[in-house]
Amino acid sequence: MVIFMNHSTISPTNICVVRPDAIGDVVLMIPMINTLAQTYPSAKITILLRSYTAELFDEHPHVDQLIICDKRSLRHDVATIKKHRFDAVFFSFVDGYYPLVFFLARVPIRVGDGSKFPIRFLFTHHAKISYRSLIIHENHVNIELIKAICPTPKLSTDNAIVVTKSNQHAGQQFLHQWVVPVH
Repeated sequence: MVIFMNHSTISPTNICVVRPDAIGDVVLMIPMINTLAQTYPSAKITILLRSYTAELFDEHPHVDQLIICDKRSLRHDVATIKKHRFDAVFFSFVDGYYPLVFFLARVPIRVGDGSKFPIRFLFTHHAKISYRSLIIHENHVNIELIKAICPTPKLSTDNAIVVTKSNQHAGQQFLHQWVVPVH
């Protein structure tokens, strides 16, 4: 369900963020997740990502669910997205595939990079961003996506990664194998 607060602000209640790429880019998306949670406190937040980055969000307080997408199958992926009944998706990573999946799944709010001309029609809202600009930090680029539907989001710069006890123990064991003192 989407609630329209006024002409300039949209309040989604079931959000998906798409970022199925490199681990560093996924880490830089954390302030975006926190900003979404602060801007839409009652919204459910799901992240679509690769399995090798999933552990970054195992204990994240603002992430309700993860969708692991290591292989692409259009029919399967569209069906999966339809089951979740998202009312908004933010494409923090843009290729032609995922915008097509969410378009075919009929997600009503699809926010993406408006400069991507060949796939621009797959988005309902366009952010004015440039992923190639070396002047603008990735965190700011991601926040511009939110501003496409909420001009004044409640910004978060928190980039903390929540580490579980089991992951901390596994990391310590790994370091001990290489004779690195861990305190």
